[in-house]
Amino acid sequence: MRLLVVIPCILLPALSACTGQDYTALPLANAGFEEASASGRIAGWNSQLHVDATAYETVVDSSVAKEGRFSARIRQLRPQVFGSIGQVVPLPADAAGRTLRLRAAMRSDSAHGKGMSLSLQFGGLPQSPDPLYSAATRGTTDWHEVVLLAKVPQGAKDVNLRAVLQGDGTGWVDAVRLELENPPR
Repeated sequence: MRLLVVIPCILLPALSACTGQDYTALPLANAGFEEASASGRIAGWNSQLHVDATAYETVVDSSVAKEGRFSARIRQLRPQVFGSIGQVVPLPADAAGRTLRLRAAMRSDSAHGKGMSLSLQFGGLPQSPDPLYSAATRGTTDWHEVVLLAKVPQGAKDVNLRAVLQGDGTGWVDAVRLELENPPR
């Protein structure tokens, strides 16, 4: 059994893992949500909804953004467990044992239940591990940075990153960054 470590940066502000040092950005599609399809869908991102595909709305929002002109909005339209947006990102062959950092700006409006969070799930492993979740954003909040750290397990080929709203209300995400700790020198 392998242990994946999730460290909230709010508890460890002095560590380089939380300050931006010694990390390299991994490429993401439309990380600032500045691209939308004609239907308003979020280019480069997929929606994953629990059972009822019409229970949550996942769209590009031009009325509020942390950076640029747009953000992504997830809003519950009727009761259902969760709605999310995500993408699968390939990992470098030498990523095992290094720290992966997912950062994003998030805000919420009347988010109850488990609230809005970030999620990572490693792929390409013999057994799919459970997703890891950041601390949740609940209630009504202004923009703030959410960070999720995890060690890349041996054999991981990719990572599924998601912004997840579990419960009612509305959540926004913007300025998503996925970064991999640089190898030791």
